[in-house]
Amino acid sequence: MGANKKFSVILSIFIAVFIVISLSGCFSEWHGGDANLTIYLGGGANRDVFYPDDNTLAQLRYVIEFSGPSTFKVGPTKSGEGKVSVSLFPGKWDITVTAYNKDDSVYAIGKATVEARAGQNVSKIITLNLEWKVFTSIVDFWNWLINQPENRPTSPYHAKLNVSNLVEADTSLGFVLRTEGNSNKYVKLDLSGSTFQTIDTGVINECTNLVSIIIPNSVITIGSMAFSDCTSLTSITIPGSVTKIEDKAFSGCTNLTSVTFATGSNISNDNFGINAFPDKTNGGGGDSLKTAYKDSANPKAGTYMREPNGLTWSKAVVLNRILDFETWIQEADPNDITAPYNVKLNVSDLGGGTSTSPNSVGGLLHGNIYNKYINLDLSGSTIKTIPFQAFNYCPGLTGITIPNSVTSIGEQAFQTCSNLKRVSFIANSKVTTIGSHAFSGCALIDIAIPNSVKTIGNNAFADCIQLTTVTFAAGSNIPDNNFGSNAFPEGALGSGGNSLRTAYSAGKAGTYTRATGSETWAKQ
Repeated sequence: MGANKKFSVILSIFIAVFIVISLSGCFSEWHGGDANLTIYLGGGANRDVFYPDDNTLAQLRYVIEFSGPSTFKVGPTKSGEGKVSVSLFPGKWDITVTAYNKDDSVYAIGKATVEARAGQNVSKIITLNLEWKVFTSIVDFWNWLINQPENRPTSPYHAKLNVSNLVEADTSLGFVLRTEGNSNKYVKLDLSGSTFQTIDTGVINECTNLVSIIIPNSVITIGSMAFSDCTSLTSITIPGSVTKIEDKAFSGCTNLTSVTFATGSNISNDNFGINAFPDKTNGGGGDSLKTAYKDSANPKAGTYMREPNGLTWSKAVVLNRILDFETWIQEADPNDITAPYNVKLNVSDLGGGTSTSPNSVGGLLHGNIYNKYINLDLSGSTIKTIPFQAFNYCPGLTGITIPNSVTSIGEQAFQTCSNLKRVSFIANSKVTTIGSHAFSGCALIDIAIPNSVKTIGNNAFADCIQLTTVTFAAGSNIPDNNFGSNAFPEGALGSGGNSLRTAYSAGKAGTYTRATGSETWAKQ
C-alpha cells in the first residue's frame, strides 16, 4: 500500500529514547534505565505537525501494545486524550500502535521492534498504514460516503470495492462520486478485487474528487470517455489484461502526468483510441502517448510521463544504480530541451560530494557535458537529504521530483540550474529546510512549498526571474525568523527581496503571485 497516506513514527534510542509519531502528533520520551514512556497523542500539546484532517484525528483513540521482557497494552485511550505514560524494562520490545475511529473501526496500524540498550544509537521508522474500507456493493459505498464529512485531496478516503459491475440498480460508480453531497469528498479507490471486464463509456467521467484508482486485472476494455475530466488523477496504471482503450478515455485529466502500462501490455495501434490521453495545456486529448507507446521497443510495458501541462509523452527510463545512470547518459542520443528524457532513478544516495564530483548524480549532469535534457524523478529513492551543491550548475536538468524521504535541501543544491522549470514534492513531504541559494538562478515559473517546511534560507529562490506564483500548502507555518532575507525574486531582474516574506507573515498558507517584473507579491 505504498500509495496510501502514511503516518511516520521516528524512534531514536540513545541512553534515552525519543519517539515522534509525526502526522498523528504522537510524541514519546523515554528516560534510560527502567524506562518511563510518555506518549502524547493526536490532540496533545506537543503535536506540532499539521495534518489536513484534524477533525478525524481529534476523534481517534489509540491502543499501544508492547511485547518484550513482558507483554501488556495501553488503551484504548479516550478520544482526544493528550497523553499516556508507561514504564518499560530495558531489552527488546515489539511495539504495535493502532489508531481507532469513533465507530471502533481501525484507522491505521503500525509496528516496530526496538532494542533498548544504554549507550546505543538506533533510528527506526514505523509506518502506520491507513486501513481501507471494504465494500461489495456500490450502493453500500454510496450510503457510507454520503455520511462522511468533506475532506481534502491530501487526506482522501480509502475505499476498496469488490464488485462485478460498475453500475448497480441504475446507479453508476461515477454518479456516486459526482452526486451532490459527495463531490467534495476526495477518494482513493481500489478495484483490484473486482471482476468486471469493461469500464463502460463515461461510467467514471467528471469525477474531480477521484484521487487515484486501481483498475483490476480482469479489465479488457476501457471505454470512450470512461475517465474523462477526472482532474485529480495524477497517475494511472493500465493492467496488462487491457487490449483496448477507446477514444478520449482519459481526455480532460489535466493533472495526469504518469501512465504505467503493466507487464504484458500489448495494445495494438488500431485498439488504442484517438485523443485517449491529455497532451494539451487545457488537458484536451491528443495522440502523443499513443505514438510513444506504438514507437516503443518491445516490451511496450513501462511508465510514460509528460511535464505538467506538457504536450509530449515519452517512455521513462527506469534505473536503480548510479552506475546504470552513468552508462545510460553516456550512450543515449542527445535530445532537445523541448523533449526531455524522463528518467526515474531509484537510489539510496546521490553518490556523495557536490556536482563537481564525477561519480555523483549531479556530477554526471554538471555543465550538461553529455548534451542531455532530463526530467529526473527520484520519487522511488530513499535519500534523506539533497546536500550542498548536489546539482549546482546542471543546465540539462529540466525537472526534479523530490521523494518524501528527504528532510532537507542543502545550500546551493540546485543553484544556477538555468533550465529547471519544475520542482515537485511527493505527497507527505518531510522536507523541513530549504537552504540558502538552494534554487537561485533557476527557470521556475511556479513552486508549491510543502507544509512540512519550517525554514527557507536567504536567497533560496532569488534570481528566478520567471517565478511569479508561489503556493504554501494548507497548514504552512514558517516562523518569521526562519524565513530568510531576499528569499524570493522581485523586479525585472529577479533579484531577491522581502515582499513575499512580508505578505506571508500576514497571510500564511495560500497562493501568492506577482506580475512579471513586479516587486510586489500579494496573496490571492
